[in-house]
Amino acid sequence: MKPRIDRSTLKTVTIKVGRSHKWSVDVSGEPPPTLSWVWRDGIALSNTARINIENVDYHTDFSITDATRKDAGVYTLVAENPSGKDFEAVELIVLGKETVCALPLVSDLSISPR
Repeated sequence: MKPRIDRSTLKTVTIKVGRSHKWSVDVSGEPPPTLSWVWRDGIALSNTARINIENVDYHTDFSITDATRKDAGVYTLVAENPSGKDFEAVELIVLGKETVCALPLVSDLSISPR
């Protein structure tokens, strides 16, 4: 049976810098599909100090901790077995602290008539 991703938990998420998030996703198919997470331009993701991917038969957990603005983007779950392939993209939005403008501010915008 072709893989099928349960999309009910794959929603766009907005978090603040330094926060964490976890997508927990069920998948069906026979034989059990191989599960992988892909980021921008098809870069396959693996476990790092801040990203943890746990795949078991019919389920995957993708978590990110201490998020930075650079982590924002579209992540894609790919489920594949000999019967076919299914994939779904989900967006992570990471809001950072406001930055201070380094340019001088103009205090008087009055224009003299000619």
